[in-house]
Amino acid sequence: MSAAFTVPAVFLFAYSGFVLLARSMDRHFRQLHPGRPMPAWPMRAGTRLAGWLLIALSWWVAVQLWGAGNGTAAWFGVASLTAGLLIWMLPWRPGWVMPFAAYGTLASLLWLSFGVAVLTPIS
Repeated sequence: MSAAFTVPAVFLFAYSGFVLLARSMDRHFRQLHPGRPMPAWPMRAGTRLAGWLLIALSWWVAVQLWGAGNGTAAWFGVASLTAGLLIWMLPWRPGWVMPFAAYGTLASLLWLSFGVAVLTPIS
């Protein structure tokens, strides 16, 4: 698998996971969706679980690209960068947070599927 397809996927999966974790918290939900009532606990728990799964998927993609040691170290750097971006965007442009996460996840899934389809040898 090529780095051109997986590095953006690592970044965008981590970002989307952090957005879902933030969305499951009361304060950040009100920031992202002003005027909407908080969802019930099962919905928030599902959002939190989906966030952790996307973060784990981000780590897995990094490990597949760089190996266990380097992939984990690189993933921590990418995770710090994405968390910093989210921390910066929440107060500045909260309206941009959710669309960027949704389109980013979709784009990374397409990138990965295209990268696997193009770069996988046919036997």
